[in-house]
Amino acid sequence: MSNNNVPDNTASGSDIELIFNNIVQFINEKEYNEKIQTRINSDDEILKIYSNNCSLLHRTKSAASEILDMSYSSAEHHPYWMLLYNASEIVKSVLDAWDSELSNDQISEFNWRLEEMKSSLDRISEY
Repeated sequence: MSNNNVPDNTASGSDIELIFNNIVQFINEKEYNEKIQTRINSDDEILKIYSNNCSLLHRTKSAASEILDMSYSSAEHHPYWMLLYNASEIVKSVLDAWDSELSNDQISEFNWRLEEMKSSLDRISEY
């Protein structure tokens, strides 16, 4: 036990695994296991929790949002920034239009972004 009367479980696994196990135990005790899905990636210390009603499309949109966040927060001087930014914008637009059709404006924007990515690749290959 630590000073705050919380059991010290660090010897039996990583923090993320302990948190994951506690969440799974809570879900099972409350009989939410038919309503909640959990995933853990111990190597990257990522824990995901979502309802069974959450579609693969919604989970993918969430992942794309994380990639967009990375592209928005990356320094513009990073050599891969433009690739990440334009690719993630294309992915976001494709996912947003998944159950509909892409407009001609969207296709034109994709072509522009692809040209930007090609220019970026050309600059990277010069290094």
